[in-house]
Amino acid sequence: MSDSAETRRLFFSLWPDDVLRKKLTVNSQNAIQHCEGRALVPANLHMTLAFVGNVAVDNIPELEVMADSVTMQPFSFELDHSGYFKRPQVLWLGTHQPPRSLIDLSDTLVQGCRDCGYKMEERPFKPHVTLMRKVKHNCPIDVTLVEWLANEFVLVESRSTPDGVKYDVLKRWQCE
Repeated sequence: MSDSAETRRLFFSLWPDDVLRKKLTVNSQNAIQHCEGRALVPANLHMTLAFVGNVAVDNIPELEVMADSVTMQPFSFELDHSGYFKRPQVLWLGTHQPPRSLIDLSDTLVQGCRDCGYKMEERPFKPHVTLMRKVKHNCPIDVTLVEWLANEFVLVESRSTPDGVKYDVLKRWQCE
C-alpha cells in the first residue's frame, strides 16, 4: 500500500438504476412521514457490499484490479421489511431472504479488500438500504415491496460537501 497523503473514502456497492431508485424513494417518503430523523437524499440510496474506508489515491487501481477478478451472475432479491440499527441510529430497508449470490459477492469483495491490506468489518453482512439517519428509536414503516435485479456492482467515493454527503460512482463491474 502507498504512503500517498491524498485519500478517498471508498466502498463497493449495489447501485440502483433510476427505476429502482424511484421504488426505493417510495419507502423513503413513507419513513419521512412517520419517523423522526434525517432522510437520505434519493441519489444516495444504495446497498453497501464492502466498506473500505480511506484509501490512498495511488492504491485505488489495486482495488480496481481486485474487483476485476470478481465474477458475478445476475441475481434478484426483494427488499420486504424495514429495520433499525440502534447504533448508529439508522432506519433501513432489508430482505428477509438474501440470496446466496448476494452474500457471496459481499464476502468476496471483503476478502479481496483484506488481501489488499485493508482492515474490514468483522460483523456478518446484513444486506440493507439506509433510508434515514439520526432516528432516535425503532420506527417500523409499511414497506412497499421492492424487487432488485442485481447485474452489476460499483466502487463509490463518499465526499463531504457543504450540502451534505455526495456519492460518486468511480467504476462499474457488469455481470458476466
